[in-house]
Order: sequence, then C-alpha cells, then structure tokens
Amino acid sequence: MCRRAAEYELNRAQGLLRRAEQKLQDARLKTVTEQRHFRVDADKVVEFWEAEVDRLRVELRRLLEASEASSEFLKPA
Repeated sequence: MCRRAAEYELNRAQGLLRRAEQKLQDARLKTVTEQRHFRVDADKVVEFWEAEVDRLRVELRRLLEASEASSEFLKPA
C-alpha cells in the first residue's frame, strides 16, 4: 500500500473510531435517562456501539502495525 493511501486509511479509521466512541457515550447516557420500558432498546444500542468501537480499535491497530512494518522496510540500512 502506498504511503498516501495508508495515511488516508489511518485517518479514516481514527475518524470512524472517534464518532463511534461519541455514539457509545451518547447511548450510555440515554440508558440512564430512558424510562424503564425503553431501557432494553437503549441497552441494545449500547451493545452495538461497544462492539463497533472494539471492531474499529482492532482495525486501527492492524493499520498501524501495517504502517510500521512498511516504514521499517523503507528505512535505509
């Protein structure tokens, strides 16, 4: 992967992770403020965003490792 494409993918993943973390925070706040009969739906939303944050962290970690590996390859001896 070329350097520019790698930077783009890293920035994209970071942006998605930030948004997912914000959605998770909002969903957690909603579980506190929701009435009892809506609480189950709010809990499901929290579960979704927790899984999405975890998935995006794994993706970001993978992209960072790939970026570091390619940087090591390109360093002069």
